[in-house]
Amino acid sequence: MMMMMMMMMMMMMMMMMNKGQRGGVKKKKKKKEEEECKKKNNNNKKKNKKKEVEEEEEKEEGQQQQQQ
Repeated sequence: MMMMMMMMMMMMMMMMMNKGQRGGVKKKKKKKEEEECKKKNNNNKKKNKKKEVEEEEEKEEGQQQQQQ
């Protein structure tokens, strides 16, 4: 349970960090995708928590590359 809360907090922090960097339509689209991902994750969180963490790290790396 604590792990779930920690993951959610991290997600929120990432959202806040990214908020100021770029806005507009792109952001809205991204938000929708993240919400869909959250729904999927809620359905099978226990199964693939490790995989989820790896995907998060990959996403972060991708975002950093896009920003530069």
